[in-house]
Amino acid sequence: MIEVNQIIKNLIPTEPVTVIKVQALGNMYSIKYTGVTTNKTSTKVITKEQFEYLEVLTSEGEFNFKGNPEKFVMFAEAERIHSAYQFDPLFAINCSVVDPLPHQVEAVYKFLLPQPKIRFLLADDTGAGKTIMTGLLLKELIMRGIVERILIITPGGLTKQWQEDEMGVKFNIPFTLVNRSLFTADPNIFRTANKIVTSIDFISREDVLSVVSNTSWDMVIFDESHKLSAYEYGQKTYKSKRYEAAYVLSQQCEHMLLLTATPHRGRTDTFKKLLQLLDEDIFATDDVATERVKELSKDGLNKFFIRRLKEDMKDWNGNPLYKNRFTKTISYQLTPEEKYLYDQVTNYLTQRKEEATEEKNIHVTLALAVMQRRLVSSIFAIKNTLFKRWNALQGIVDEVNKNPNIWKQRQKLELVDVDNMDQYDDLEDDEKDALDNILSDPKKFKLFTTSKSLIEIANEAQEVKRLYDIANQLYNQNQEEKKYIQLKELLKSQGVIDGQKLVIFTEHKDTLLYLQERLTNNGYKVAVIHGGLSVDDRRAAQWQFMAPDTQILIATDAAGEGINLQFCRLLINWDIPWNPNRLEQRMGRIHRYGQKEDVLVFNMVADNTREGQVLSKLLTKLYVIRESMGDDRVYDVIQDVLKDVSLEAIISSVFDGKESDLDLFLNQNNQQLESEFKNRIEEQQNAIAHSEVDYKDARILKEDSDEKRLQPIYIQLFFERAFCYLGGQYEAVQKGIYKITSIPDILSKQLKESYNILADNLSQLLFCFDKQIFLDYQNTAAILGKVHYINPGNALFDALVDCVRKEFKEEMLKGTILVSPEDTEEYFAFFVKNQITDNRPNKGDDSIANELLSFIYQTTDGSYHSTSPAKFLDLHAPSQFAKEILPPETVQSHEVMSWAFENITLPLFEETKVKVGEDSAKRQEYLRTAFSQIIMDLDIAINEITPMFITDFELYLRTTCKCSYNTTAKFMQFFKRIILIARNNGILIGDPFANYKLKFEYIERGYLDKDEISRICNKNFASKRLEQVRDIFIFSCYTGLSYVDICELTSNDIRLAFDGNLWIIKKRHKTKVTSNIRLLDIPKAILNKYEGKLKNGQLLPIISNQKINDYLKKIAIVCGIDKNVTFHVARYSNFSFLLKYSVLQNILA
Repeated sequence: MIEVNQIIKNLIPTEPVTVIKVQALGNMYSIKYTGVTTNKTSTKVITKEQFEYLEVLTSEGEFNFKGNPEKFVMFAEAERIHSAYQFDPLFAINCSVVDPLPHQVEAVYKFLLPQPKIRFLLADDTGAGKTIMTGLLLKELIMRGIVERILIITPGGLTKQWQEDEMGVKFNIPFTLVNRSLFTADPNIFRTANKIVTSIDFISREDVLSVVSNTSWDMVIFDESHKLSAYEYGQKTYKSKRYEAAYVLSQQCEHMLLLTATPHRGRTDTFKKLLQLLDEDIFATDDVATERVKELSKDGLNKFFIRRLKEDMKDWNGNPLYKNRFTKTISYQLTPEEKYLYDQVTNYLTQRKEEATEEKNIHVTLALAVMQRRLVSSIFAIKNTLFKRWNALQGIVDEVNKNPNIWKQRQKLELVDVDNMDQYDDLEDDEKDALDNILSDPKKFKLFTTSKSLIEIANEAQEVKRLYDIANQLYNQNQEEKKYIQLKELLKSQGVIDGQKLVIFTEHKDTLLYLQERLTNNGYKVAVIHGGLSVDDRRAAQWQFMAPDTQILIATDAAGEGINLQFCRLLINWDIPWNPNRLEQRMGRIHRYGQKEDVLVFNMVADNTREGQVLSKLLTKLYVIRESMGDDRVYDVIQDVLKDVSLEAIISSVFDGKESDLDLFLNQNNQQLESEFKNRIEEQQNAIAHSEVDYKDARILKEDSDEKRLQPIYIQLFFERAFCYLGGQYEAVQKGIYKITSIPDILSKQLKESYNILADNLSQLLFCFDKQIFLDYQNTAAILGKVHYINPGNALFDALVDCVRKEFKEEMLKGTILVSPEDTEEYFAFFVKNQITDNRPNKGDDSIANELLSFIYQTTDGSYHSTSPAKFLDLHAPSQFAKEILPPETVQSHEVMSWAFENITLPLFEETKVKVGEDSAKRQEYLRTAFSQIIMDLDIAINEITPMFITDFELYLRTTCKCSYNTTAKFMQFFKRIILIARNNGILIGDPFANYKLKFEYIERGYLDKDEISRICNKNFASKRLEQVRDIFIFSCYTGLSYVDICELTSNDIRLAFDGNLWIIKKRHKTKVTSNIRLLDIPKAILNKYEGKLKNGQLLPIISNQKINDYLKKIAIVCGIDKNVTFHVARYSNFSFLLKYSVLQNILA
């Protein structure tokens, strides 16, 4: 007979349970229980036959020592491995294939990991290894069970690198790369996949963001976060689409990490907006944000950011990480023919730019500026640009003849988010191509020309055709371009033919293709990277450049960002960016950790052009000052030194030949400029407080880890023992590398359920246990194929640990007898897990703030002692030939639990309490300061609110913001509430709302009646997609679940209740309140229809919300329903629940 407090198996398939209550219900039994592993309480009604099948393992708090010793040993070792991070201070390092540097160890283990809530800006200098720090942090958080759902967002060209090279190879963390094709195939991917890498521009798309905004994440990471641009002008705030996407995600995650080497960039408003992604309240104002980033504790810590300078970074032996860097300007003269083309095109562009400036047409100005940059890039680039512009101008006549109203239409720049040259430089190559197509589209002519009539357009077309003919003739002549001749001389002088590798940066894809063809024809082996390549092709190009026979890599700025080329020491800037700050970003590709030689950078400038004269003067000044100061940071602070020189001023100098602030800056003598650079370098260091690396602490931490770490041999021994015990088989293929020949069924099931990995994909899988063997194999041709490094974090190994912990737990509950070869006396030993939980609502039932696994033993005098769980390694299962050992009497656990609570749990609680308390107090202090500043600012403004302001504000909402009547009323209602709070707190004396009356219009919600729902249900659709949308819609009608709740619905949410019926029991996404919904016959039939037919465990064929509403409109038309049918209508059908229950079931009858 089953009794209360007994631990039984076979009640539920996933774990043993402790019985809380047993009640007979006629021929059935109701059992209330708590899961031993999950601690979740529930009730299950079973038949008499099922009741008799239950097996008693032991009683709560008792050990009968009947457990299988071998299974017990494997369970205990799995538990120890699962908790290894508690003992090894550098756990992630020791189970990854990286050898981190002192500053990386310090960042993760001193700054980031100790924080209860990580909202952090990692702003170390270029090349410091921020991706390695990110991987270490994620590995630690994953092993602690703190994070599971992780979203990494990078520039487009770096997604594959993050997924495979950084997270995959180095840290053994599998991520799914989500792009347009995968999202189209599976719109639910952001909900079903727990670890995702995607690009910032893809996730910023409206249709993607609408889906992602309904997901939640444990950790969101933005690489190159300085691209999340937002700034203030006047009373308005500009936010790029990238920033808006980042803001949405910042509200959807517990932890957030921003990575950038250029966080400040000279604008306090932009920097403040970046910090507000971490915490809007704490960084509420410019002043508060500026002060926060200067604060360092006595330990050199700041809660929200870390910045270490490259000159402070050293290796474990105290040697500087970075080699020297030298720059040189290579001047040349355009030939007379080239100079003629340059002058003619420049005159045309200058005239047109003056017209665009007068009309304040920023898009025409942008188009002309891009043309000017291509003019000095290559003859091939300007030839192609002139040809496209000529075609576009010619095409305008045809467009106007087709549509005369086109003159009156307002033409917008769509799809590409750009208004100025700075934003243009931030675009990916494919976006630049898209912009070029828009700015040469005859239908969008107002965006690229200021001509006012067809005659003016015809004249301009004739002028552009003349310029194109000059460029085309020059390009097709046999003589080589002077700039290319200079490049060839440079290649020979720097030994590129003799084995030196070279990177060439250009701003334009046309020029890249031109250089590729010329250099290849001259006998050089060339690789290229540009935005027109897929992510896989970019990676292949990078690997190609690493090959010994490839001499040159040509890259554009956008595509070259983030690639690591420290094996190359030569760089040529074929095009000099008008924004000189970008020079540092290019140099960072080769001037980074791992570079073995001094770096040489050459800047090519035509000194008989406007651009050449200005840029040559600037580069020469920089070189002289750098030599005088002996400080590379000259290039880091160019933008700060030039902060009073706008990009427009630089363009005026370069483009128009007019004297500007840039010329005034350059006319200063070298001493003045040197002083200015020194001041700016010092200001930059003080603007964001930088921490000096504590090498002593880092070394102590490393030495401590070397003593306590989980040794690789124990990983191998556990895998071999558990894998083979469960029925798996593998064989050696070469020294240290093995191949799986058979995977146990139980492991296959675990891999599919928990890691979404099919066992078929693991048959013949190659693996190894030794880090050095793995690294050596990676550096060979990998003739055997991909080899996996087996350690904690690897899906196969983690699934094996999960299986052992789940399947053999009942042996632990019984207890067992083990033999110690070293101990001379018998004793009782206990594994005790101490957990501290908190009340974080978003963590649900898994709100563990801290935990510790303890090994406690009882000596003959009855006293208890604690030692390391590693002691367990000395204990073994009794040999079958050994003398029979009789089990002792049943042992109660209450004494050891009491001792552990007092001696281990309470100290752990106090330690956790102090850490969380300090974090909470600091955040409170930050918030108090921020709110005080806001209140001071508002105090002045709020007293200026008058009844007239109230009326004007309402009018503004209705007209400018185009809010509906009720939306306006809601805003005014909130506004009135704020005014009331201000009056109650003595901030405001009068009441500007005294004579203002709030009114709402009654709106009757649309709904479908019984006949309309019946028509939809009974309709046979020719389209399978329409049929699927109909099913989802009807399912919502009968359950009241929203779109996002249906997307998140899993089989675990559908349970058999005490009444014998199926119920949906789940928390609503929006309210987090648990709903209990009886599953009626029709929705049950819909679920049965799709059971086992969908991937990733989906219950229904979900598509995006936007598409589902489009399909519903088609369904309404097909079914003859003259109503605006949206998915939302399903939840507001004009039926009560009782009517659904009693009538709707019969609609199809």
